[in-house]
Amino acid sequence: MSEIFIGYKRFLGIIDIKNIYEYLKVHTPEKIIIVISKNPSKTVEDFYNEIIKPIMEIDFVYHPLPYKKAKEIKKQFKKKKVKLQDLEDFGLRNLYRDFC
Repeated sequence: MSEIFIGYKRFLGIIDIKNIYEYLKVHTPEKIIIVISKNPSKTVEDFYNEIIKPIMEIDFVYHPLPYKKAKEIKKQFKKKKVKLQDLEDFGLRNLYRDFC
């Protein structure tokens, strides 16, 4: 059963795009929705267009309160498996903060 991936974060960076790319190597979500506060920088947009867009389109949603909006979006998919993910704690970004 494929899932809907909903990620949220205030600002989207290159590491976030890399993490989504790594996620796509292992998983095949039905849809990816990323909720962010502001438009990504030109560098991040170009990186997304280069490595992820050829594999899968991502729906970007802009909202001043990304977590709140992500929870609202999750409610729209009641009959589907939904992964709600804070991108601060996703993939390599989370490992970079590991002090062990």
